[in-house]
Amino acid sequence: MERFLSPVVSFGFVMALVLGPGFFFVVWFRWRRRNKRSPICRDILRGPGESLRKELARLDEQINDQILDLVVIPIFAAVAVLFPAYIKGGIPGQADYLLFLIVYIIIFPIPLLRFTRKIRERAGYRLGLDAELAVGRELNLIMREGFYVFHDFPEDHNNIDHVVVGPSGVFAVETKGRAKPDKGRGGVDAKVTYNGEALYFPDSPKETAYIHQARKQAASLSKWLSRAVGESVKVKAALALPGWFVERKKADDLIILYGKSENYARTLKGQEVLSETMIKRIVHQLEGKCRDVEPLAYNDNNKRK
Repeated sequence: MERFLSPVVSFGFVMALVLGPGFFFVVWFRWRRRNKRSPICRDILRGPGESLRKELARLDEQINDQILDLVVIPIFAAVAVLFPAYIKGGIPGQADYLLFLIVYIIIFPIPLLRFTRKIRERAGYRLGLDAELAVGRELNLIMREGFYVFHDFPEDHNNIDHVVVGPSGVFAVETKGRAKPDKGRGGVDAKVTYNGEALYFPDSPKETAYIHQARKQAASLSKWLSRAVGESVKVKAALALPGWFVERKKADDLIILYGKSENYARTLKGQEVLSETMIKRIVHQLEGKCRDVEPLAYNDNNKRK
């Protein structure tokens, strides 16, 4: 009995030495926070790219798991195929290594393809986030011109990147981040042409999906706002292409934003179509939908009051 207890006591003593300081630090830290709460007493407005940030966080977790798979699977294959030879008292032979190679070739491409797909997906989200941050910050600057700006307006199965409200109307802004070709042609590599039906980028013969999405989201927001305020609210479609110069061949109802905030303000200004009262009603409804980001500090303490 004593022989059994001695290793158990020793093991418990070692574990107490290893884990004890961390445990007491956590208890002390939580005790220090016990009578504190966040000074932010209501949810925060959504920032540019709020949905993309969450998607990137989710992708990063999945990529970390898949990196582990890339490490564990070869080890597992090696143990499963080569270890039996050691158990039998020998060493793996040529046939064992050949079998390991076959198993490795069959199994390893699966997690590798998943990992590659997630890396490519994350690159797309990061480009989209950069674009939404760039446009969002330019739009924030036009608030000094009398506009209200909301970001990442949530819908049932989608989101509208930015919503701008001012005397000249309501604008649903769809932002598209698109990489430029780098062929040393200067401005040619940075110019996109719009003819009223399609966008023509230097590396693509025709692009119409951006236009359809911008108009679809404007129609969706118009429908929601009209129900929310009890009156018909027209929403104008706007497409933002940060980093590109847009050459417009034909004028139509689609607003295209590019360049800096001065150009944004100049493009969005126009004839007054909304009264101050209506603007306040619209802004109230938009704020109610966009103020849903919970403060992170002390969110594990007492509920905010």
